[in-house]
Amino acid sequence: MTNILIITESNDTSAKKVMDWLDFYETKVERKNVNIDFSEINIQINNKSSTTSLLSSVIWNRRGYLPMIPTNLKQTYWIDYLKKEQQIVLFSLEHFNKQNYIGSYQQELQNNKLLNLQEAANVGLNIPNTLVTNNKKDLFAFVKKDKKYITKSLNFPPNLETATHYYSGNGTTLLDLENINDYFAPSLVQEYIEKEIEIRVFFIEDNFYPMAIFSQNDTQTKIDFRNYNQEKPNRNVPFILVEDLLNKIKQFVSNIKSNTGSIDLILTPEGKYVFLEINPMGQYDWLSIDCNYHIDKKIAELLIEKSNNV
Repeated sequence: MTNILIITESNDTSAKKVMDWLDFYETKVERKNVNIDFSEINIQINNKSSTTSLLSSVIWNRRGYLPMIPTNLKQTYWIDYLKKEQQIVLFSLEHFNKQNYIGSYQQELQNNKLLNLQEAANVGLNIPNTLVTNNKKDLFAFVKKDKKYITKSLNFPPNLETATHYYSGNGTTLLDLENINDYFAPSLVQEYIEKEIEIRVFFIEDNFYPMAIFSQNDTQTKIDFRNYNQEKPNRNVPFILVEDLLNKIKQFVSNIKSNTGSIDLILTPEGKYVFLEINPMGQYDWLSIDCNYHIDKKIAELLIEKSNNV
């Protein structure tokens, strides 16, 4: 039986670094690359118990999901239907192995920014004033002339391909109130909040790794640090979360039943912390390197500790 299973993509360098540490500690690990590997699956349910073919003692769902549809079926007319069938199996696997399962494809797929905002407010975190609407009347009743507003995707950032162009974006832009139709697709609008710095917090289990991002020194990253300036990157440094804020974040992730991900916050010029969103499978490699956190080593040690306790 494999001690540890890592579910990820073939080009994921973070998983490779964790596996190097597991090899250093002489710990057996299996890696499933979701973009190239096929996974056999077996779930058995009876009156007494439920068992699955995921025999690893600890599973880290780093990226994506276990692909269970054979290649010969992927180009058929049935593929959309088969993917929905596969989702039920994937969600069930997470549930049956939840005691030793880190990460969640289900949470990634169903990440709901609106419910997360409400839960963040419930635990006492500040959130931006937010509107979701599909009509100009409600939009103009919400906005005020002396304030700026942003809009971003409700789920995933846009990635659209046409015959001649490919469109992609990191998701957050200033709202342009000109030439708006009376009705449009449901859209998220938030009051723009001035920033002193942006804060990214990667967490896994009870370990939290905060980083301050000096995005306001660059007009390209001022609205959203994810509008990366590759030629002149933002300055990123370790950050210490005040105890009250950290406790609220811990309560938030506990309430939404998340055991890993990345949280985005703002620190305003007035010293106020504001919660923006959570990404259930957020990248952490750059955070670890810039802040000298050695997260790969610590994740490897966490996986070993969990596998020893099974």
